[in-house]
Amino acid sequence: MHPACDMLKNVRFAGNLIPHSFYKHIRRESGTTDFEGVGIMSDILYHYRPAEIRDRKTGRITGYRQRFRGDKFQISYRQYAEHYGISKGQVTTAVKNPDRLGLVFREFRTVTLPSGHRLSNVMFLEPDMESK
Repeated sequence: MHPACDMLKNVRFAGNLIPHSFYKHIRRESGTTDFEGVGIMSDILYHYRPAEIRDRKTGRITGYRQRFRGDKFQISYRQYAEHYGISKGQVTTAVKNPDRLGLVFREFRTVTLPSGHRLSNVMFLEPDMESK
């Protein structure tokens, strides 16, 4: 076995997983792969993938929990821009593309904070599990 393979056999990767089919299906209108859209779609699916709850003593899975609060995953274009190191405009395009392709639902709401302040146009994302 290659030494790098041997070293990686015990590494437990966490975070986004990108199915190869995303590169084929998440494309710009020009036909090229939308790499930012691929990354964001994979991040949306990561947040909807249940997190395991394990027994501390045995390590056995005792249940699952969702990774976000509320009824849908909430994130802003600015948060994605900072996370991926790209511009807010690139993020806007990258989020609109999976929405245009019917892979994700994008919803904007007005949210009232506990302090009473109201925030408008708060983005919530949800994968379309019925799509292609």
